[in-house]
Amino acid sequence: MSDTTTPPTGPVVRISELEVCALPADHEAYPAYVLRIRQLAGGWAVIRPGDRCLGRDGTWSYGSQQGDRDDAWLADHRFGIAEAVERAQEAARLLTVRGCTAGERLAEEDGAADVAGEAAQAAAELAQAWAAARHATPDHAVHNSDTPCT
Repeated sequence: MSDTTTPPTGPVVRISELEVCALPADHEAYPAYVLRIRQLAGGWAVIRPGDRCLGRDGTWSYGSQQGDRDDAWLADHRFGIAEAVERAQEAARLLTVRGCTAGERLAEEDGAADVAGEAAQAAAELAQAWAAARHATPDHAVHNSDTPCT
């Protein structure tokens, strides 16, 4: 029996990037809130739009792709895959874009949807009341807004 192994033949599958976002993937603001976990020199980096890289202290630094980063900077901005995923999930909950976190944005949209739903319900009720009033009143008593009342 030989101690050597034969390298696999055929295509090699390699995952080099993951996405983490606190918004659904089909949300219009997803691109602004998505964090990418990329395999770069020195490990896995958590990157937000604008090429800012997450540090161990939770702050964002510019230049994930810059080749002039020293070992200390890389050690502070690179993680193992499990730690990168964990840090990206936490950062996704805290990430603020134009003054709102993803959670706040969703809550605002839900609130706006609630108000719009309430307004639609009120309009439907008003239309029903108007229709009921028209049927309960003789035609000559219902006036067109263009016709003066007599």
